[in-house]
Amino acid sequence: MQRSERKWINQQCQEIEQKLNMDSKFMHAKIKDVNGKKIKCSSPGCIKSKDGTMLMEKKEILNRWSEYVEDLFQDDRCKKPKIKKNIEGPTILKEEVEAAIK
Repeated sequence: MQRSERKWINQQCQEIEQKLNMDSKFMHAKIKDVNGKKIKCSSPGCIKSKDGTMLMEKKEILNRWSEYVEDLFQDDRCKKPKIKKNIEGPTILKEEVEAAIK
């Protein structure tokens, strides 16, 4: 995935998250644009689970969206390297603090 495409997808996802509880119609349209797949549902406020059953309860729907987004943006990269750094440094003198404040 190219950098510009990843940036566009991140912007779209931020817009979706902002409208999460306010405008479900906008949210569904954005997801369709990003994903490129049409989602068909016989009534508003329902979605299909992974196995294809219709979900009607709000809690189940929110859990499914969470699961969907996790699958969509699953990170398959290797683990981050551990960076050892020295947290302790030289002591800060009172004169240095006073000089920085001035």
